[in-house]
Amino acid sequence: MLKLSPPAAAAFAANRVGGPHQPACHAPFTSMYFDQFGNVLACCINTIQTLGSYPAQNLSEIWSGESARKLRAALAAGDFSLGCHDCHSSISSGNFNAVNAMFDQQVLDTPHQWVVENPPLPDDQRDPWPRMLEFALSTRCNLTCTMCSGYFSSAIRKAEGLEPLPEVYGDEFVTELRPFLEHVTDVRFYGGEPFLAPVNFAILELLCEVNSSCKVSITTNGTIWNQRVHQIVEVLKPTIVVSIDGFSTEGFESIRVGASREKVFANLQQFSRVEGCKVSLAVC
Repeated sequence: MLKLSPPAAAAFAANRVGGPHQPACHAPFTSMYFDQFGNVLACCINTIQTLGSYPAQNLSEIWSGESARKLRAALAAGDFSLGCHDCHSSISSGNFNAVNAMFDQQVLDTPHQWVVENPPLPDDQRDPWPRMLEFALSTRCNLTCTMCSGYFSSAIRKAEGLEPLPEVYGDEFVTELRPFLEHVTDVRFYGGEPFLAPVNFAILELLCEVNSSCKVSITTNGTIWNQRVHQIVEVLKPTIVVSIDGFSTEGFESIRVGASREKVFANLQQFSRVEGCKVSLAVC
């Protein structure tokens, strides 16, 4: 067991979005994060207690499986020992800004009741679907940024003479996702350059069909703008997060190697012209 001290627990409760409540974290009750290796996590921080692994398990098995149930039960009891050490440390030191509070906000925005009691609640009193899906599915990228590595950029792997990482997710994955996408309220795309990965386009276009009103966020290097991207942005009205390092042409292009500052900023204008599309910058 790894629990907060009484003073830390009280301070955390007082600072939580929505005030004091349980469980200690809603992530395993509301979220699935898919990384490039097929690991499915409750959040990007906890890589120890994974919810499961794709394609060894299907998505329903992962979401309702033993590993997910264990993590939910632990956090419902205020136990951070199953991979939640970073948040335990941040809370214990009073650094509440380092604790991922978006999962609390999701529960407030769309009340979400999950089964942690035994016996379980009746089916008509619980929501069996995750509310947020985060996709870092591919390392396909056209840049060799100085701070990046071959684990996240196919261009760097190629430059280093390494074999491409295997593509874990394909058409079957997208088919399995359909009922999850129908119920989701928040979808986020990361990993490589999302607009280069065919699986991301398949998911985005399926979202256009089955749940175009959900919140969508796409973190991109800003180098890709074409008709297919335009059509998706017109329908989904996503938040586009453009990664920027250095505002001078020399600084920008020396860090984000392979990118044209002029083209990226022109594409940023294209995104911003789409009504309802929100554009923000991720600046290091």
